[in-house]
Amino acid sequence: MHQQNLDKYPVTIVFFNCFTSKIEALITFLPSFKSQVDVLQKHKAYITDK
Repeated sequence: MHQQNLDKYPVTIVFFNCFTSKIEALITFLPSFKSQVDVLQKHKAYITDK
């Protein structure tokens, strides 16, 4: 995904596909995120939709 060097660090990055960073908008992504959290892998980036 783009130019991130994800192999260097054992982290998982999750982006919420949202136009704002207001908490009211971000909260709407939590059900989708919670359903994915058990299968997310280290060294990868994910985009989460509602």
